[in-house]
Amino acid sequence: MKKVLFALMLGVILSASGFSQETRSLRMEGVAYWYDQGSGLYASHATLPFGTELIVTNLDNGKQVTVRVGGRIPQDTRWIVDVSPQAADALEMNDIGFTRVRIEEVVKVATAKALRTNSVRLFQQNGRAMILTSGTELTAGHPSLTMGRQIRITNRANGQVVVATIRNRVRASQDRIIEVSLAVARALGVSQGSYVNVTIESIDR
Repeated sequence: MKKVLFALMLGVILSASGFSQETRSLRMEGVAYWYDQGSGLYASHATLPFGTELIVTNLDNGKQVTVRVGGRIPQDTRWIVDVSPQAADALEMNDIGFTRVRIEEVVKVATAKALRTNSVRLFQQNGRAMILTSGTELTAGHPSLTMGRQIRITNRANGQVVVATIRNRVRASQDRIIEVSLAVARALGVSQGSYVNVTIESIDR
C-alpha cells in the first residue's frame, strides 16, 4: 500500500513540475556488430524508424551509449543492431566486432504543463536540403518559417541532428525544402555534395 501511495505521489510531483518523462517501449538483447566507417553516435536497425533514440548497453562490461537510428540492416542477420565506431568506442567493444548488448528505445512523454511551457514541435517536413558554399553559423533559409525561428534538422542517412536558426527567406522549390549553411552541413556529418536528405521540425519556444 505504501509503495502504491509513493508511486501516486511521485506522479503528481512530476506532473506538477512539468517534467518530460522517459519511457522505454522496446527492449531486446542480442549481438551488436560494429564496422569501421562513418562518424557520430548512430546505429543501424532492421525496422526502427530513422531518428529513433536507443540506449545500447554492453552486457559484458555495463557500458552504455545513446545513439540514433540512421541506417538499415537486413532482417535475417544474426545481430540486432550495427553501431558506429564512435558508439563502439563508448561501449568499449572488443576488436572482433561482435558484442552482446541490450537495446532500449527511448520515448519522451511530456506532461500537459511541459507541452505548454517547453519546446513543442509544430510541424515536420521530409525532403532535400541544399547546402550553401559558405556560412560559419548554424543558419538556414526557408520559404515560410519566420525569421529567428529555431528548427531541428536530422540527417536521414546517419541520424545526426543539429538545431539551426532561420535567417533567410528563400523561394519555394521542388528541388529542396530548405537551404542550410556550410556549418550546418558539417554538423550533420556531410563533407561533400550539394544536397542532403533531411527531416526538419520547427520548434516554438
